[in-house]
Amino acid sequence: MHNEPTQGEAQPVFWADMMARWRTLPARTRWRVARRAGAHLHALWRNKVDIARLPLELTRFHWSGLEPRWVVTEDSIRRTRFVQSHDRICRTLIRWHRTTGHALTRKEAALFLGGFLKQEKLEKPTVRQLARELDADGVQHLALRPGKEYARALRMESDSAGGPYRGYWASDPGLPAALLAAETNRAERTMPHRPLKQGPRITVFRAALYGKDTLVKRYDINSWPDRLRYLLRTSRGRRAWAVGETFRMLQIPTPRPLGYLEVRKRGLPLRSYVFTEFERESDTARRWICRHWRRSDDTVKRAFRAALQDMLNTLYRANIYHADTKLANLMARPADGSAVPDLMWIDLECVRFGVRATEHRMIRNLVQMNGSVRNAWMTETERLVFLREMAETYPFLMDPRNIDKMRRWTVARWHKELRTRCGP
Repeated sequence: MHNEPTQGEAQPVFWADMMARWRTLPARTRWRVARRAGAHLHALWRNKVDIARLPLELTRFHWSGLEPRWVVTEDSIRRTRFVQSHDRICRTLIRWHRTTGHALTRKEAALFLGGFLKQEKLEKPTVRQLARELDADGVQHLALRPGKEYARALRMESDSAGGPYRGYWASDPGLPAALLAAETNRAERTMPHRPLKQGPRITVFRAALYGKDTLVKRYDINSWPDRLRYLLRTSRGRRAWAVGETFRMLQIPTPRPLGYLEVRKRGLPLRSYVFTEFERESDTARRWICRHWRRSDDTVKRAFRAALQDMLNTLYRANIYHADTKLANLMARPADGSAVPDLMWIDLECVRFGVRATEHRMIRNLVQMNGSVRNAWMTETERLVFLREMAETYPFLMDPRNIDKMRRWTVARWHKELRTRCGP
């Protein structure tokens, strides 16, 4: 990712890079850029440029002053004999809306469309209807695809020959589940160090499986009621694998999923495993805040807040809901040339697809994040700044009743986690 430009510098930034850093820009800057990009696209269209075959990944943003400006170079365009029809342009805009749906808010997408249609003599009802169609199509695409990818990942299974094992190893889909179970048992018996995490139901450890540095998470099913319940539902290990594979397909940051394993005895589930790539030199976002927040400057803090907001907004726009967004469930990986780490979702068994983020669910997610940070690490003013920035997209968050609700809920969460010795 490029550094911030200085006044008067023209610095090219490719499309993918700008989409990655989009949320770090001030809101009003994003609005102006979106509107001007729409006007620029309209000029290209009127000049008989084939918009449908315009490669977004080759277009660039140039920094002019302190704001980026969308630029399409001559060598990346193709021209037509006639100006393309409105219907073809609409189909192209719908496709682009899908492509950039992970980065643009509804308001930004509407401003882009407004910039494009400003020069057109269309009646306002026609413009509003087109905007609704674009938004509805983008929302439908984002809502349906994750569920389809998740269902596909759940069905992935290697040949088990009717034995007590079910499993899948992504780099070798034909690997029998029994061999994967034998390799997992060997790794557990020869584990050189204490587990990274151990509880009554969950054990996390690092192992070498088939030449890969692997993080193994084991879910034990200890009680008979749970065993009977899991006869009728998917194991936690298999669900976590399917969510990780879905996130990988949707390009939502998460450690690379490697596979899963289910172990049964006499038809009853005993335990399950999920295997992911071990992330070296990484830590949880909670520990990153503990170690770096107080000595970071405002630029780093602003970029980190923007990264957190982007992680949540990416899920919300795709109708994906993570029921446990405490900062211990976000991995912070050092980024090359940047003081702000890259963030990745972990502990994915709590993720649900096709679930709209209601006001209550959003507030719950923010309480989970807020409640996982000690007062000694972050001031009340800094917490409110994060809330105000989120409220640019979700204005209901600044309702005094909701602010008071989050404050009381956070305090209650702190007290509970201190009693159970699992919180800040």
